[in-house]
Amino acid sequence: MLTPYEVLGVTPDADPKTIRAAFRKAVKRHHPDVNASDAAAEQRLKQAIAAYETLKDARRRAAYDRAHRLRRRRDTRRRIATALATGMIGGISLWAVLVTTRPRETRLAAASAPSAVIVVAHQPGRAAGITFASAPGAGANRGASDAGRGPEPGAGPAQDPATAGDAAFYLTRGLSRSKASDFDGAIADFDAAIHLDPGNARAYRYRAAALSGLGERDRAIADYSLAVSLDPGDAGNVRERGAAWRRRGSLGRALADLDQAIRLGFTDASAYNERGLVWYAKGQRERAIADFNQAIKLDPRLAVAYVNRAIALRSKGDMAKAAADLEQAARLDPAMGPLSQQ
Repeated sequence: MLTPYEVLGVTPDADPKTIRAAFRKAVKRHHPDVNASDAAAEQRLKQAIAAYETLKDARRRAAYDRAHRLRRRRDTRRRIATALATGMIGGISLWAVLVTTRPRETRLAAASAPSAVIVVAHQPGRAAGITFASAPGAGANRGASDAGRGPEPGAGPAQDPATAGDAAFYLTRGLSRSKASDFDGAIADFDAAIHLDPGNARAYRYRAAALSGLGERDRAIADYSLAVSLDPGDAGNVRERGAAWRRRGSLGRALADLDQAIRLGFTDASAYNERGLVWYAKGQRERAIADFNQAIKLDPRLAVAYVNRAIALRSKGDMAKAAADLEQAARLDPAMGPLSQQ
């Protein structure tokens, strides 16, 4: 698996200007329009885009670099543990493996205390305490001594060395972090998943949702667009981009996406609810109510659709029906109870 630096053909210490120039060259070199006879060109272009998305942002790049160092340490410990278990190498050889395979910044400590590594090798479970990237500023200077610590509070499931190289692991933990509103940690996990599987549309979609949680709407839309380009038949990708356009105030683009999402998944209650919000913002009350009606028909437990319909009904002066909808929303979701009192 190539690193983002290798994909773009730059060194790990390359500055942003060099990375940007390398990306532009890669786009020109791999663009399908100039590689009509090369079926693999599109995949190489996607890899270049994913690599640039990781390296162009200082926070993501730092998170990737930390994760890469952790993976190298984990792989080294795994090889050492396997070798010790099978009796393949002795103490001197073990020290050589450690010093030649660890990252440069940790070699000095390793060379001065090779016996400590043997302890780790006999306790491979300690590696499960490694977690991938915390929020900015929290753990940016961690070293090898953190390898034996347990997961940070709120960091999600512990990292199993057997699954840490699997994109699904990072997707699962990233979703857990997003649910806990740890959007920085979630983004770091989704970055790792994208590096491991650049063609995974859902990884971009999930990262976009986390970016939205941080209020970074333009970057979220860019990720949703990548998800749509990778899997244009997934109604959820198109719906979420439409919702992002609506929140940004681009109602025309939002409506186009939500129309397409409904064509792709006509039983998606959330798509009708989102389109209803667009119609309401455009002043089309009847169309908005019609979409909220359809959302409720498809999912009678979608409390937010009752709230939205109530707001639209109120704007028409139909206070009785609006009150009934708010009461129903409160029954479905007690957190909406205060709305029924307004």
